[in-house]
Amino acid sequence: MGSEGAGIATPSGIFEFLMESQRWKREGFVSFQRSQLEQLLRHARNHVPFYQTRLDCLFDRFGNIDWEKWREVPILTRAEVAAHHEALQARELPPGHGKTKVMTTSGSTGLPISVRFTRLLTDAGQAADWRAQANWKMDWSKPLFYWERVPQDRAPPPDKPIGQWGPPARNGETRGAAHIADSEIALASRMQWMRAVGARYLFSQGNFAMAAALALSGSNDHYPLHVIQIHGISADESFRALARKAFGASIMAMYSSKEAGRMAHQCPACSNYHVNAEMVHLEILDDRNEPCPPGVPGRVVVTSFFNAAQPFIRYEQGDIATWEKDCVCGTPLPVLRSIDGRIYHLFRRRDGTAYAPQVMDEFRAVLGATLWQFVQTSADEILVRYMPAQARDPERETAFARLLKDILREDYSIRFETVSAVPLTAGGKYIKYLYAADGPRPAA
Repeated sequence: MGSEGAGIATPSGIFEFLMESQRWKREGFVSFQRSQLEQLLRHARNHVPFYQTRLDCLFDRFGNIDWEKWREVPILTRAEVAAHHEALQARELPPGHGKTKVMTTSGSTGLPISVRFTRLLTDAGQAADWRAQANWKMDWSKPLFYWERVPQDRAPPPDKPIGQWGPPARNGETRGAAHIADSEIALASRMQWMRAVGARYLFSQGNFAMAAALALSGSNDHYPLHVIQIHGISADESFRALARKAFGASIMAMYSSKEAGRMAHQCPACSNYHVNAEMVHLEILDDRNEPCPPGVPGRVVVTSFFNAAQPFIRYEQGDIATWEKDCVCGTPLPVLRSIDGRIYHLFRRRDGTAYAPQVMDEFRAVLGATLWQFVQTSADEILVRYMPAQARDPERETAFARLLKDILREDYSIRFETVSAVPLTAGGKYIKYLYAADGPRPAA
């Protein structure tokens, strides 16, 4: 937990460690994770009131940890985090973890919570980003643009750099300029600024990049980029195709959260995700809290090693994911095949069993949709909300309804609604599957 594990408690030191550790044999991660977990567990038990007795199941009468009992540790829910915020705060921090800050989540998983995190967690996240960029062979000497929501009174001129990006330069290397533009500004203006500074990389919330790619794919106003690094949503093949058409760029998706930090990044060779096993212990569990084997979707439960200020031990992240046994690139890091959705966006069959719907975006051509959203409004009905590529076509809807019933393996009533824009959450996230059969959901 912290600077001892990474060698040097600086972003550069952690980055060098991560570049070395990703070449370990897979067995090496087990012992390393246990050393990090032990530090975190002892710290939480001694200094965080919420965990004073919660972790007793792990310790014998001599104070030793029995790892066979790990799954007896209760899973931490979002509701518990909201209800026990004060009790989850550490009374003191280990050396080297730095100052703390507090951030409130957007509530895109149903309930806003406040998270207190350390400088070390921020530095580790920066180092994990650099590792991902290094694996993607990004050129840190080239300019990049951030698209983020920036308050107008604090927005710098987009043609003026806000600093440099990438790890500290070595051996005479140069670092490229970083710029930022408010994502609410017209796309044409953002494109003009990118051209003016010669940006070759774009870092953005995934929905902003997807919206831009959709808009540009039907125009002649294309702009060449090398890589678009996104967060907030997964990048399926349809998104990747749009990005290639509009920007000639590859998509690198990051899997992260305010609670757990940087958890994984997408592989440069395929669509799998490489888990940052040096920073988090990630579990995928079924409805009985048993581990899911590769290929079987389950709930993500995560333990972050680097946040001693407000430890999240066996925290239910609110996502559905699937393990992959191995990656084509040969990495020893644990591999996620996909990150499928949010917990309360599972659908239900008529017998009450929950499942993660998976409708391939390549089928949008059947319906004639540019973007869509599936809403289960009752035990018997699915609403398909979509943006039509051209005029609405009842025959296409009829054909897709038949296809959708086959895909979902349930004889739902299928209803269609055309929209000019698929609604996003308050945090700006695109949710492909919504479950609304039990009445109103908490505001996202």
